[in-house]
Amino acid sequence: MDRDQIVSIISNHRVKLISNLKHNILSNITQLYNKKFFTVKDCQQVKAELTPAAQASKILQLATNKSNKKLSTFVEVLLTVSPELQDIFASLQSDENDALDSFEGDQSILPWQSNTIDSKDTNLQSPRGKDMMIL
Repeated sequence: MDRDQIVSIISNHRVKLISNLKHNILSNITQLYNKKFFTVKDCQQVKAELTPAAQASKILQLATNKSNKKLSTFVEVLLTVSPELQDIFASLQSDENDALDSFEGDQSILPWQSNTIDSKDTNLQSPRGKDMMIL
């Protein structure tokens, strides 16, 4: 999932997300902490807000400052706790599925591996500098 897309969706649907998050605020914080999305400090910052709406807003603010991998975890947790939000994030999942469909599984993604072996080359240099034998 692309970070910019997720942040854009959070911004565009902020009111709906806050409305949904505030109803299960403790469950949401717990799930996010258990998935290692939130630190103890993050949880304390959310709990320090006075109202459930302010706490939900804080969750979204903290989420948009996280890395791409963490944002994907956030979406996963959010959809687990609130499956009714599926329609908001549906475009992300279809983009991800399209990317997976277009990937050719037989192609190597490692730069020192190739799909064909030149009969003259029996040793390849690995990125760590050790020679590797191709069998």
